[in-house]
Amino acid sequence: MLTVAFPLQGIYISPNTPGTKVPSHGTAGFGEEYAIDFVMIRESDKLKKPYRKSFFEYVFKGLDLNDFYGWGQTIYSPVNGEIIETENSIVERNPVNIFNDYRNSMRVTKDYLDHGASSITITGNCVVIKIDENVYALLAHLKKGSVKVRVGQNVAEHDEIGQLGHSGNS
Repeated sequence: MLTVAFPLQGIYISPNTPGTKVPSHGTAGFGEEYAIDFVMIRESDKLKKPYRKSFFEYVFKGLDLNDFYGWGQTIYSPVNGEIIETENSIVERNPVNIFNDYRNSMRVTKDYLDHGASSITITGNCVVIKIDENVYALLAHLKKGSVKVRVGQNVAEHDEIGQLGHSGNS
């Protein structure tokens, strides 16, 4: 059994978790079998939405990344291990719109499955930590330019890794 620390600070909801179903995102592919999405909310918000503006603006106009409570929040290592891969240069989609994000998700998945696109198109900016032989942690969708660790570096639980972003198939 592997125990991991929570990689964020604040109040988050998890719409897709392996505690609800496995695979958590409907597929065992792309390393998503046990994936957990974290969405920051404000406790005082009755609707528990992850952004400052109205639902109408989110759907019809799109929202700037700065309008999301979690964007740019510090991500901490959930485990002890060695950094074996990083990506830090993927541009994030801005503004964020539910329909554009859905189209992006379909396009990225198709490119990956049909054309052998890199897994980076799915993970976006990311950090992979080797915990043990054949045991890894992937922290995906980080903010461009925020990754603080390098390949070969050893990290301890709670070390700063980067910042929460919207890259890849987020």
